Amino acid sequence: MKKFLSQAEIIAHRGKNYTLSKLLKEGGNCYRFKTGEKQIYDARVNFQAISEHDNSTLLMLLPETIARISVICGGCLPTTNFISDLLTDELAKYLLKNNFGNLTIEEIVLAFRLNCLGNSFDHVNYSGCFVNIEYISKVLTGYMEARNLLDGKLKNLMDEY
Repeated sequence: MKKFLSQAEIIAHRGKNYTLSKLLKEGGNCYRFKTGEKQIYDARVNFQAISEHDNSTLLMLLPETIARISVICGGCLPTTNFISDLLTDELAKYLLKNNFGNLTIEEIVLAFRLNCLGNSFDHVNYSGCFVNIEYISKVLTGYMEARNLLDGKLKNLMDEY
């Protein structure tokens, strides 16, 4: 279990930053999670945001993440180290430069698990042979919509709506 505060756990609301775990603890845990929301919460509070990893650590974590995504969606893994390294490098750059840096590795994998269920956000169909940045981007964009919706519900809880 983590021993640090991750950016993935922070919700900004009305000029202040709140942590998810403290928010739900102080709120008497009165929020009732819906399908997928508890998994999103757990993936955020128990793991480190990818932007908080140094580059070499991130590049070591992403190949397994890509493999998990491939297994979940039924895609093939890159067949050469060259292609695997390119995919890993491009994914790291893409995630950090396109507002996905506050996601955790666990959230990225969770996004693809939830995509299979199709009940947390609009399902993104997989086509092609290899997992690619475009497919990953579409699934993560849908996941971010579900994540932001959860944040909005928690903000309403703070405002006692």
